[in-house]
Amino acid sequence: MNRDSARTLEFLYRRGLLSSADLEFGRPTVSETSISHRSCIVSVQGRPRWFVKSGDPVRSHGRDLGMESAVHRLAAAHPPLAGVIPRCRLIRADGNLLVMEAVSGEHVSPPLSLNGHADHGQEGALRAYGAAVGRVHLTAPPRFGGAPWMLSALLPQWGDYGWLPPHCGAFLRRLAVDGEIRAAFDRTRAQWRPGRLVHGDLRWANAIFEAAHSPPRVWLVDWELATSGDPAWDVGSVIADVAASNAFENRDPADWKRMLALCWPFLAAYHRAIRPTPQEWRGLLERSLRCAGIRLVQSVIEISHDSEPALFQAEQMLLPAIHAFLIEAAPPPDLIRGPDAFEARE
Repeated sequence: MNRDSARTLEFLYRRGLLSSADLEFGRPTVSETSISHRSCIVSVQGRPRWFVKSGDPVRSHGRDLGMESAVHRLAAAHPPLAGVIPRCRLIRADGNLLVMEAVSGEHVSPPLSLNGHADHGQEGALRAYGAAVGRVHLTAPPRFGGAPWMLSALLPQWGDYGWLPPHCGAFLRRLAVDGEIRAAFDRTRAQWRPGRLVHGDLRWANAIFEAAHSPPRVWLVDWELATSGDPAWDVGSVIADVAASNAFENRDPADWKRMLALCWPFLAAYHRAIRPTPQEWRGLLERSLRCAGIRLVQSVIEISHDSEPALFQAEQMLLPAIHAFLIEAAPPPDLIRGPDAFEARE
């Protein structure tokens, strides 16, 4: 066992989260899972027990564990939220270290289909995913955080994007001179509706599906980019994930209507959870489709950040969907109608 692992076990023991019996007879192990912050899973007798996450001391990439700590504190007073995030057992006073109960399950997988339908197992996971995101959006927190930087990514304030790799900067400059795309960014930013808890970074890796639970449920993890924001960003992020996964899997910039059809189980469960008025629902869908386009722009940058050749492929695969969601897409009538249409289709 290396020194960092030994320190982690000692820390948990001193805080009463591991017993002397755990240390002596439980064969504890520490598995590193770090990405932007140092994190690890602590298992006892071969079973994951704790997920430990400590903040990046220089808070690089705009990530701050203070946001994640704030969400766990909110969960203490909001049972719907507490039911979809791992239980947090310790938050250090400075908010830059958390110990959460380890959750079991698999990452929600994207529905990949050319016929516009998810398979049965994926539908169950997407329904649980939609219900979980809806429960998050029922929470109206105090104002904190801010809108995603991508909403303003085409504004002149970013200059020549010198803080990005040159090829990524060139990609954003190409978008900025496209009047229709720039206008869609401006409209989305102007119609931003803050006021609900938003995860801010929904993606397949941050949604863990626990099929063994009855009913099946999804845990939402990695809340570093949480904010008091517009639910359309989270909904659009899920739509964008489906579109990106299908574009690369099927080697085809897929039709946005087909991609939206794959999101139907997610959207149906989400609608049931938040119970919006017809006017609220239509507005949310319209904003979500444009947010999906903006999130796909972010995906191109993330995919190609370390590789200029990857940019060509990502742009080729995703630019048609970016253009469609930002400019062409409109919620279909059966989706706007809501519950009755959902029940008939399901």
